[in-house]
Parts: sequence; C-alpha cells; structure tokens
Amino acid sequence: MKGLLLILLSFSSNYLLSQNLYNFLNDEFKTNLLEKSKQIEGNLIIYATDFNNSILINPSKLTNIDTLFTFDDDINILLAAISLKLFDNDKFNINSYLTALIPGSTEPYLPISDDYNFPFKNELTAINLLQQRSGLYNLFLNKADSNYYFIYSNPNYNFIIDSLVSQISKNKLTIIDPNVNFNYNKLNYFLIAKILNRITENSLITIINNKICDLLNKPNFTINNNITPYLLGLFYRNIIKNEKIIPKRLTNNYLLGSLSVNNYYVEYAMGTFYYKKIGYGNINIFNNSARLSIYIPSNDIFLLITLTNTEIDKEE
Repeated sequence: MKGLLLILLSFSSNYLLSQNLYNFLNDEFKTNLLEKSKQIEGNLIIYATDFNNSILINPSKLTNIDTLFTFDDDINILLAAISLKLFDNDKFNINSYLTALIPGSTEPYLPISDDYNFPFKNELTAINLLQQRSGLYNLFLNKADSNYYFIYSNPNYNFIIDSLVSQISKNKLTIIDPNVNFNYNKLNYFLIAKILNRITENSLITIINNKICDLLNKPNFTINNNITPYLLGLFYRNIIKNEKIIPKRLTNNYLLGSLSVNNYYVEYAMGTFYYKKIGYGNINIFNNSARLSIYIPSNDIFLLITLTNTEIDKEE
C-alpha cells in the first residue's frame, strides 16, 4: 500500500494539476502507473471523473465495479460536517472539554459512568477527536477488527461503541498525551458519533441517511447501500465544494484546516486526509483490499484507486 501511495502522489503532483482529466489518465498516468502496477500484488482499479466525463482503468478486467464499494471511513467527513453545523448553531461547542454540559442541557457530552472514564477525558475536546489527536489506544490495528467499518449501519452501534470505550476505560489504554501528535483511530469518530446521538433530536443514523440522500440526490439511499465510484465522488464534492452541509466559511476555517501527521506527503484535517498539493480524501482498508479516494477541489476532479486481493499491512 505504501508503494501505491508513493506512485500516486508522484504522478499526481506532476500531472494532475496541469493537464485535463483525459490527457492525464490516457497519457502519462495510465502508461506509467500501469507499468508500475506490475510491481503491486493484487487487482488495481483506477477511476476518475470531472462529473461530466469519467475514465476507468481496469487492467484485470474486474466486473461489477459499481458493486465493489460501500461507505467506510468516508463517513468521518460527514460526521465532522454535522458537528460543525451544530457548532455553528450553538448546539455543540467543539472547543469545550468532553466533560462539559451540552448547551441547554444538564447532561454532559459523554455519559458519566465507569465505561466512559477513559484516559485524558478531562483534558480532551471534540476538536481533539475530530483531528485524530486524542492519544487513546487504537483497538483496530488487527485485520480481525475490520468489521467495525460498518458500525453505523448496525442498529446496536451505540451498544458497540459503549463496549469499545469500556475496554479503553477499564484498562486505561493510551498511547500518547492528547494533542501531542496525530494517531488515526476509529474510536475518535465513534466518540463523536456518541456525542452527536446525545445532542440531536433524531437518531444519528437517521440524520446520516438523510444527509446521504441529499448529498447524492438519491431518495431512500442509506449507508448500507453499495455506492458507485461516481456517487462516492459526488459525496465528497457536495460536502467540500457545494456547501450541501455547511457553508464555505466553516469548510475553509475548520473542516479543511489540516495539521501535520509527521509525513511529508500527508496532513489530516477533520474527517479527511489532505494529500499535499493534491486534494482531500480517505484510505479505507477492508478484507484484503485498500481504497484511496481523493477529491481535488482546484480541478473539481474525483480520483479513486483501489487494490483488491492483496496482503495489506494496516499500520503501513
């Protein structure tokens, strides 16, 4: 996976910002990346769209491409946008500690219980969670934990979150002090989901599904549905560019404000990585496959690179 990222970043930085979609993919990118792809174990799929025309590079001739993808950590950017919308409406103070009271309520953002007595709770803010800087131990490094990608589509997801946080709390599991360094951890956004479910009048899954329908202009579409590459691109585009969830000032000042992750090529914003000089997106790893999704605002292009049937080191 590391090799694939380096190839992508090398060719993208040299060509994507200076050529149109077709020239880029049909000439330099297609020729050179396909040659490099021979060094990569697995089936490589490359898709790009400018939302008028699309290109698919599928050297392994995989069929049913539109049924391969589901929402995974892509949902993080939606949860971040929902949080910022509530923040703008004075319903969620993302700068307050997690022990603070919900505005207009006598309840704190997170439950007062032993299950939620995790390390640094009194020092953490929602921004620490949104920026992946809680310092909490990552329970999801092993491949066996990959089923948690779909937690929000599980009707018992609140119970699952409680159980996961309880493991951290009871064993006092931590890695570093909060806000010292970046540490990608699904638990950060599970905690955000728990908070949102306590703040909002409707259940969080109902809100997520309604937002997805609006973003994709697809009535009755849910987080459970398979999503086509084009619709996945539309999801990112309508959050980042088209102000479907939050206004541009919140997008620019908060959502896309990125911080270092100790990597030359990559930073992290809120719910999305920033690939320097390229764009914003997420890496999803599931069942021996990896998907890199990037929306490039400057060119209004969505790029998806998928590698299936391969051995993947999650830490790498």
